[in-house]
Amino acid sequence: MSITALNAICPYYTMYPLAFPLRVLTALGNAGEWVCDPFCGRGTTNFAARLLGMPSIGVDSSPVAAALAQSKLAHST
Repeated sequence: MSITALNAICPYYTMYPLAFPLRVLTALGNAGEWVCDPFCGRGTTNFAARLLGMPSIGVDSSPVAAALAQSKLAHST
């Protein structure tokens, strides 16, 4: 699915590449530390945390965004 298609169902304008939260979490966090993203959108930060072995919680007011984040995290370790 393209980014344009995702914007049609969940129009967040602050999308950033996975490299950004990976860089920040690597610099500021450690494996096992919790990450909280109170405006998780599509869950990129939560996905990065999962890749780095950090448990995370994401919250968003949009049910569509929450569903997209859940699907992104469904099969990641």
